[in-house]
Amino acid sequence: MTTFAGTIHRHRSIRRLCLALLLAASIITPLAKVTPALAVLCRSDPVLVVNGAVIDVVSTLQTDPGSVAELDYQVTVPAGSLIGGTTLTVGLGFPERVSYVFGPDQPWGTVTVAASVVTADGVAPFPLDVKVSSLLAGSSTASGTSDDTTTVALDHVVML
Repeated sequence: MTTFAGTIHRHRSIRRLCLALLLAASIITPLAKVTPALAVLCRSDPVLVVNGAVIDVVSTLQTDPGSVAELDYQVTVPAGSLIGGTTLTVGLGFPERVSYVFGPDQPWGTVTVAASVVTADGVAPFPLDVKVSSLLAGSSTASGTSDDTTTVALDHVVML
């Protein structure tokens, strides 16, 4: 036998559960993006240390990882720079390669990243976005396609 107070408590619990589910749905629904079935995004995100500054490079490729044979980064740094390390992404399905150029005309406190995609045979060009950022310098972004080099310059990098 249920009491009147027990029935009220059960109804309140059910009402709270329904409200919680509605709230969750109202938060999740706008966040869910509808993407075309063919749009596959893969990412590459090496982290570089140049003259003590940590620089994050994030490339977004709008293709299947199997379409990419390699993603190459050529990083131009000021002459006399110290390269503290390079950390590559693991497990994206394609290799990444980072090479450094010590540019005599590259101003101190700047870094230029040129991203080139090597695709598998017969792959049509696809969109590529490259973002370079550092803690105090902010970020800079460029967009291009896989059949061309996409270059991004980042200024105001705090270097030792």
